[in-house]
Amino acid sequence: MSYYNLEQTLEVFRKDLPETLLPFGLPQLADLCRRGKVTPVFSYAKYVSNGFIDENEQLVSFNRNKKYFNGYLTLPSLTDLLFQLKETVVTRDACVFEEIGTENKGAWVTLDNDMYRKHDYYNEHDYHDCLSIGEVHYIGINNLLFSIEQVQAYISSKRSNEQNKPLTSETIGDFGNPTIARGKPKTDKERIIELEKELAALKVQLEQQTYMPADESALQTILNENHKYHAPDLKHAIQLWIHLYIDGEVGDDSHSNKANLWIKSNTSYGDIHTNSSVKRLREVTTPLKDFGGQRKKEIEK
Repeated sequence: MSYYNLEQTLEVFRKDLPETLLPFGLPQLADLCRRGKVTPVFSYAKYVSNGFIDENEQLVSFNRNKKYFNGYLTLPSLTDLLFQLKETVVTRDACVFEEIGTENKGAWVTLDNDMYRKHDYYNEHDYHDCLSIGEVHYIGINNLLFSIEQVQAYISSKRSNEQNKPLTSETIGDFGNPTIARGKPKTDKERIIELEKELAALKVQLEQQTYMPADESALQTILNENHKYHAPDLKHAIQLWIHLYIDGEVGDDSHSNKANLWIKSNTSYGDIHTNSSVKRLREVTTPLKDFGGQRKKEIEK
């Protein structure tokens, strides 16, 4: 069995969980630990004494049962570190999560640093029959490890649940929050018909993009400043007319006033009162209904 440290565990959950379970941080990880989905553990490679839980729910162990231990231990109170209820867990005993090379799991043990404590060994009549009181150990949040197998199993179960949800049972909002389902799930036949309609609509959109109408294609060519025969005044005139009479920006104002404002903001023609290009743009974009007497004669030619 292999393990992630705390930082790696959070990173994997944030990267691989479905969006509906995000954001994911210490409170969410602590909740999973409380629910038994993942187990916080700490590495331990010293001596332990095997024992039993008495009628007062206290661990009782003897020096004669002391042995070297190499593996990983756990405690229910380790979750308090994730909830940030305490900075350090202080303990003399723990529960075996994994003893490397054995099937030992779930047993409670007393923690010791050495095989013998000299004071006890030389002063007790029979050292091996004495109770083992253990040594105090301190575990902080940065000592916590998490089984890769448990983490990946939980992620897989949630991703599987997400994939197996009926498409019509719920939709996902902008921030990954489920919304209330409406209507009954569609049958396979109904879903196929719906997909065929969507495919047909996509084909129409593709054809419209591939075969652009001639007038629209010509307009794009006129507006293309990199075209060999690009005409700046023609482009400006079209853009000005669209601005005033398609977008409706002329409003209740006069054509000349609105045209002058647009030309000043969107061209580099300078003085709008003396520049001949400005006058030409105003005239060529003037609607027929606003022509003066001289312009009407030009139309009749």
